[in-house]
Amino acid sequence: VIRPGHPVLDPGPYDASTSGLPGITPAPEAAAYVIHTSGSTGNPKGVVISHRALANLLDAIAESLGSGPGHRLLAVTTVSFDIAALELFVPLVTGAAVVLAEREEVLDPLLLSALAERTAATHLQATPSLWRGIIDAAPGLLDGLCVMSGGEPLPADLAERLATGGARLLNLYGPTETTIWSTAADLAPEGRAPHVGRALRNTTLRVLDTW
Repeated sequence: VIRPGHPVLDPGPYDASTSGLPGITPAPEAAAYVIHTSGSTGNPKGVVISHRALANLLDAIAESLGSGPGHRLLAVTTVSFDIAALELFVPLVTGAAVVLAEREEVLDPLLLSALAERTAATHLQATPSLWRGIIDAAPGLLDGLCVMSGGEPLPADLAERLATGGARLLNLYGPTETTIWSTAADLAPEGRAPHVGRALRNTTLRVLDTW
């Protein structure tokens, strides 16, 4: 959803046949993006994510969400954080819409709540820290919303509030190196510690000794 005042480079239809540039089809193992993480050493480390891995993640999340036409995902994450890829690309590959929040809206729960209501947002992904700030200031934002939480451990009390107030609560877990998320759990209001759920498609989970 592009609001008035935002620049659009080419509003007309794109026709690949009129382009003077050769068509490029990336190989599945070609890099889709590189994102840096501190890793275990504290030094920045570039993680290369392939098109195959990103496409698998997008398909898995789209399937879990049932994303499609009529849905609107409110994007609040900076592109320097890998979970932004879910917000931007899942709607685009499923025929849904992306609503881009301005920085001041992300920082102000009341403005964010007003944006969600104005655009009829159906899905919102955020860290538990951001979710707590949102529902403390604007609990009405949760009404009818599919709530996605990840990036930090989800406290039991917050999970209870999110599951009670929203239409659905999805707890997501995964390291950057395995392409954003590796597991997903549908959580109901049950008053116990939330779990991380089951592996996404084409993902294997292993419990290992301390390395």
